[in-house]
Order: sequence, then structure tokens, then C-alpha cells
Amino acid sequence: MPRLTSIDVARGAVMVLMAIDHVRVYSGQPAGGPTAAIFFTRWVTHFCAPVFVFLAGTGAFLHGRALGDMGRLSRFLITRGLMVRWNNACAASQKQAPGWIRRTRR
Repeated sequence: MPRLTSIDVARGAVMVLMAIDHVRVYSGQPAGGPTAAIFFTRWVTHFCAPVFVFLAGTGAFLHGRALGDMGRLSRFLITRGLMVRWNNACAASQKQAPGWIRRTRR
């Protein structure tokens, strides 16, 4: 089954909006912002996370339909989720890592 370009474009647009908002945060601009453009960007980003999750669910649904077997889809999603979690745990710095990952140095 070929990829749907519209889903990829929407997901890309959401990521660009979130990147703009994160740049604003790390540049020290306040959330309200000194200009209307910064305020509008911050306001729009409140819709980004729900849209991104919705598009991820849409992708999972389409992948499951292509597989045709709910058991295979469940195994795929569980395996993918565990891989993402493990990768996050391994890549996190000691400062950001959850308590069960941190190593104590004496």
C-alpha cells in the first residue's frame, strides 16, 4: 500500500510549527510574546500534539488494514513502542534519565 502524501504533509507541518515554538522557548521569548506573530504561533501549537497523535493513529489504522491481521498489528505496535522506549532510555543523558536508569557514582 503506497504512502498517503497528505498525512505526511500534515505531520511535517505540525513538526515545523513545534520546531518554531521550541526555538521561541530556547531563545528566551515569553509565551505571550512581544508580537502578534509569536502569540499566534504559540496559540496554534496547542493543536499540534492532538493532531500529531491523531495522524499517528491514522497511520497505525492504515498499516493494520494493509496487514489484515490484528494480531500482527498488535505485535508490531507493541514491539515498536518498546523499541522507542528503550531507545529513549539509552539515549537520555544522566541528568534527564528517569531514576531507575541513573547510575550512582561514588
